[in-house]
Amino acid sequence: MARDQRLLEATGTLNANNGNEMGYQLTDVGKARALDALAQSEYFGAMPVPLDVYREQVKRQSIRNIMVTRAHADKRRWAIWFCQRR
Repeated sequence: MARDQRLLEATGTLNANNGNEMGYQLTDVGKARALDALAQSEYFGAMPVPLDVYREQVKRQSIRNIMVTRAHADKRRWAIWFCQRR
């Protein structure tokens, strides 16, 4: 996939005696993509919370099993209307 998008290119085998290890480097397009990703989030380091705690929080924030009823929609519409009148 990365090669198809021209994000990296093969530089050849790493060991003359073993042709199974191939070296790769980022292309200019790949470097630009990496810099763009870095600009979006410069955090580098350990996770601020344990992974299992993070996973549990993500599950709690999921909207996958939420059912919106007419009562919910009507209440939301009323709140929007009320806020616009202020």
